[in-house]
Amino acid sequence: MSIGPGSLDILRALMLGFAFAGLVASTYEMLAGRRLGFGLLRGGGMAAVAAVPILLFAAPFVIMRNLLRDRTGGSPSPGFPAPRLEGGLGVPPRPPRAPAAMRLLGA
Repeated sequence: MSIGPGSLDILRALMLGFAFAGLVASTYEMLAGRRLGFGLLRGGGMAAVAAVPILLFAAPFVIMRNLLRDRTGGSPSPGFPAPRLEGGLGVPPRPPRAPAAMRLLGA
């Protein structure tokens, strides 16, 4: 199975996009001294307006950071906008998952 040049271009663009999003988020965190998150939009006023361009470019990084933190058991940030639809709107809730080490040990 070979990957065509068009697929490689798409993969390269995706990687560069995430790298740029990480650069924007890390620069904000370095200059502001706090984590970048969607909670900036709740402040209202000019601060929320100024946060829109930053979040526009850094959103892929912020979303992936929040998803990975939620998946690894860390505390998800309170500003993460993804709704939890499980158990509502006819979507059955997922059963709780045992940690990988517990599943490997058969516990």
